[in-house]
Amino acid sequence: MGKLKQGVTVAVFSSTVLSTAVVAEQLTVSVTAAQGKALADMVVFAEPLDGPAPASQLTAPLLIAQKGKAFAPYISVIQRDAPVRFVNQDGITHHIYSISANNRFSFRIAAGKSQQIIAGAGEKDELATVAMGCNIHDWMSGYMLVLDTPYYAKTDNQGQVTLTVAQPGRYRLNIWHPQLQTPDHRMRQELSVTGKMNISFQLADPLAALPEQTGEDDFEFLEDY
Repeated sequence: MGKLKQGVTVAVFSSTVLSTAVVAEQLTVSVTAAQGKALADMVVFAEPLDGPAPASQLTAPLLIAQKGKAFAPYISVIQRDAPVRFVNQDGITHHIYSISANNRFSFRIAAGKSQQIIAGAGEKDELATVAMGCNIHDWMSGYMLVLDTPYYAKTDNQGQVTLTVAQPGRYRLNIWHPQLQTPDHRMRQELSVTGKMNISFQLADPLAALPEQTGEDDFEFLEDY
């Protein structure tokens, strides 16, 4: 067990299974708060260090809804160059935008309509954090993390996620959340992956408070904006 510079305790356990069948390389990751409480919706992703990451194979778009004048989900994650569809499930118009570096966009979505984009279509960044808002309902906020790796998922209610990687080798394992109080809002650990491994991360500091997703003005009169 060791202590990372970002203030997280990591425990790594591995087991190699010998069989005539192919054994997938799997990382089962658990993320907990300082008090031991399981943390859901933490983005976990693995970056291969021995070669390029596989290209995106996604054809069905990632769906991000506007529902109850909020982004649903609050946090989304997708591989670069994959399709993303914004779906307005409210009875009013939204004007969705992002001013995040090379991932800028702005468009209106009428009630019941949708708009599709390609994630990270601009210049590549090591880590593309896309902060999203609505020009009409300025309290709305959401995040989309655009990655160059297909090995990603969000932790479940037990604070766990399992990633299956294509081959053994060296990987950089990342934990990311917009409320994580570390540089780039993430924690990192390099490791060699062989067989099946269990990794535990425990935060040293609490997550920052989530922004309140409500406002005093509803602006329903802008339905035809």
